[in-house]
Amino acid sequence: MTKDFSFDAILEELDKRHLKYNHSGEMVFDDDVYVSIWDISSGIFRYHVHYLNYESEHIEIEYKKIQTLLHDSLKWNQFGFTQDFKMFPNRTPYHKNRHTELNFVMRGSLDFKVQGEIVSVSEGDMLGINTMTYHSEHELVEPLYVVFIGFNDTKYVASILDYVENLQFRKFMNRSLSKSTMEAEYVLYHDIDKFDETKQLLELIIQEIDAKKPGYKSILRGLFIRFFTHMNSLHGKDTSQPAKGYRYLVFEEMSHYINEHYATISLQQLVDLYGYTKDYFNRLVKEMTGKTFIQYVQDIRLEKACEYLATTELRVVEIADKTGYSNISYFYKIFKNRKQITPDEYRKRYKI
Repeated sequence: MTKDFSFDAILEELDKRHLKYNHSGEMVFDDDVYVSIWDISSGIFRYHVHYLNYESEHIEIEYKKIQTLLHDSLKWNQFGFTQDFKMFPNRTPYHKNRHTELNFVMRGSLDFKVQGEIVSVSEGDMLGINTMTYHSEHELVEPLYVVFIGFNDTKYVASILDYVENLQFRKFMNRSLSKSTMEAEYVLYHDIDKFDETKQLLELIIQEIDAKKPGYKSILRGLFIRFFTHMNSLHGKDTSQPAKGYRYLVFEEMSHYINEHYATISLQQLVDLYGYTKDYFNRLVKEMTGKTFIQYVQDIRLEKACEYLATTELRVVEIADKTGYSNISYFYKIFKNRKQITPDEYRKRYKI
């Protein structure tokens, strides 16, 4: 890995690799199978990727430098990602995969954001993600050891799946690899009872795909068959939903941020945080809600004001200030226009 840890240098280095993000916000790789490892320990992030037909790739970097890189949401957006706002630390870009991905947490725990929901994956768990599912890895907390396996739709992979008897898992893999579904889908398996066997099989797979000794492809095929046979005994939760479009996911993230920062929010804040233009956000809010950005924010502020009036003893002037209105006269005016009664009358009528 280059010793130049500038953002542009790291992106240039990553762009040379076989497993990478493309300019459509997708992770792609040009092989049948990859096995990658994230190992965060002793302040070092170690990233290894092993391919069926290519040489392995490795990165070793101080973890604090990775944290800085992952926080740079504006620069990630040059690739078209739906990157979350900076509400949570340490995450990868929000993206889809062109391939089916299985994620195994071997040590520690890792939160994924999957289609807008937080999915917690603990030691011994496996999370499978299909090609229609937007996701990002959240809260990278040391110590952490995760194994990712990616499968493209190839004859080699199909010959392995013939041995999968677990109907739930087989359906998930077949739908995802063939891209025959338009739904976002993921499966979560808990493997506490057979975790030792899972670890042993994954270690053998990693050793074989890394060493690439004569006959390794046949040996790996046998190991994958053993691994999927092992998974036949597991039971998991299968979650599917209509795949949300890119703009809908942007709106979800923006809406969540506005609800957290309604008192001080401005279009310029969103531009600074997210990298899109004011016009983009105006059109997005209008498309999703039928309201202007100002109307949308005012509605949120007034609902918060109503909540304070009904549930607290705060003075009206304090409530106005907490909800983003420094001018008390304007607060009374807009409240009366929207609610048809004054804040004081609202409190008398609805005070809990």
